[in-house]
Amino acid sequence: LFVRRKPLCASTIVTTMEAEGAQPTKKQKTDNDTSASGDSFECPANECVTFHLVRTAADVDVNAPGFHPEFTHQVFGEHETIYGYKGLQVHVYFHHLTFHAYVDIQYTEKLRSSLFNRGAREADDVPALLKEAMPAGLTENKSEFLSMLPQLSAAKLPEGGQVILEGTQETPGGSEEWTLVRFNLGAAGMETVRDV
Repeated sequence: LFVRRKPLCASTIVTTMEAEGAQPTKKQKTDNDTSASGDSFECPANECVTFHLVRTAADVDVNAPGFHPEFTHQVFGEHETIYGYKGLQVHVYFHHLTFHAYVDIQYTEKLRSSLFNRGAREADDVPALLKEAMPAGLTENKSEFLSMLPQLSAAKLPEGGQVILEGTQETPGGSEEWTLVRFNLGAAGMETVRDV
């Protein structure tokens, strides 16, 4: 699904997220006892994962509008939990046309195995799990993603597609019309988006 603003270009549909106090420090690691209750190191994926649609470098910001997924069992299992972290926030930034992605993972504490607790369950490898589900590609390197944006933004949507929804959104510059359009990635003309 793509959102098309008039004239033909993709855009975003976003929901407002409520501010949640202080942000955790990026990849802050602490030593901890791996014998701690497994529940304290389980995070509900539907709540800690936030998707952002990106058009420019300014959109790659944890405070940018985003939305939580409704389902995450396809990536994180039937219980939709991510194991091994406290204070976990996973921000996935998708380019609005090509769906190439950058992931920014933040947490306050990560479960670490120790010499005395070998064989204990390790923290989930969130980037590896996400990469399996991202056919367009995923990077953990913000600079690499930002350097790709101009090339990704050169992709153009073909005419056509199935119109799902249309509306108007108020912006600081006035109102803007948008259209949500469904495309088949295998359809003729989609190679300009698919093969960037």
